[in-house]
Amino acid sequence: MSGDGSDIEHLATGTLERVRDGWTMEQRILGQSGVTVSVVGLGTWPMGGEWWGGTDDAESIRTIHRALNLGVTLFDTAEAYAT
Repeated sequence: MSGDGSDIEHLATGTLERVRDGWTMEQRILGQSGVTVSVVGLGTWPMGGEWWGGTDDAESIRTIHRALNLGVTLFDTAEAYAT
């Protein structure tokens, strides 16, 4: 939120939407936590090591900044998932 009035938030049927500069990123409550996150998330695990053949730190930073600019607030940093 910029705090300059260019952002508008409103609650409608349990979904929080952020409207800014002509785009909308839908927000939802995460489970029963009460935490509001974007419906689109960014998986960041491959950014942190050599497992997938190495990463470019500058590209990773650009990707995170782009996600933030688009309204992404959910970042998945899990190393692995149990089956």
